[in-house]
Amino acid sequence: MKRFIKVEKRNHVAVVRMNQSMLNRLNSEVMYELQETMNELQHDASVGSIVFMGEYYKMNGDHRTTSFLREETGRLYQPIHAVTARAIFQRISCSSKQTIALLTNFTFGGGYELALACDVRIAEEPVQLKLTNGMTVSAQEACNMGKVQHVVQKGKGLEYSLALNALEKEA
Repeated sequence: MKRFIKVEKRNHVAVVRMNQSMLNRLNSEVMYELQETMNELQHDASVGSIVFMGEYYKMNGDHRTTSFLREETGRLYQPIHAVTARAIFQRISCSSKQTIALLTNFTFGGGYELALACDVRIAEEPVQLKLTNGMTVSAQEACNMGKVQHVVQKGKGLEYSLALNALEKEA
C-alpha cells in the first residue's frame, strides 16, 4: 500500500494525488511510489488520462543533499537524486496516456519539473509558479508565457481536467 500517493479513477481518468507531509516534497519515497503508480497506470486499459496534483497545498521538490531521520519509521530519508527524477519525468513525458498537471498553489522545484513533463498544465488562481530561472510568476503570467495552458478559478481545476478528458474522447 502506498503511503504518499492516492489514485482515484473517474471515467477513464486516474487522479494521482501526491502528499508527503514535509511540504509535499518529491523525495525518494514519493518518487518511488510515483514510478510504481506510472507502471500500474500505463498498463491499465481503463485509464486514458492521468491528472497529477498535490493533495493539499503545493507540489514541491527537494533535491538538496541533506538527510533527515524519519520520526515515523526511524529510517534515514535521502532526497531523490536529480538523475532519477529526470528518468521518472521522462517516463511521464513519453506516456501513451494524456498527462495533466493540476497546479493548485505555489509550485516549484521538482513539482514544477513534474508539471513540465505533462502534456497539459492547468493552474487554479491564485497559484504562483517558481520557474527554472528562479522567477516567481502568477498563473496568468505563466499562461501568457506559455508555461501553463489553462487558468481556472480556485477549486475548478479537477472538474476542468475531467471535462477536458471528455472532450478528447469525443474528438
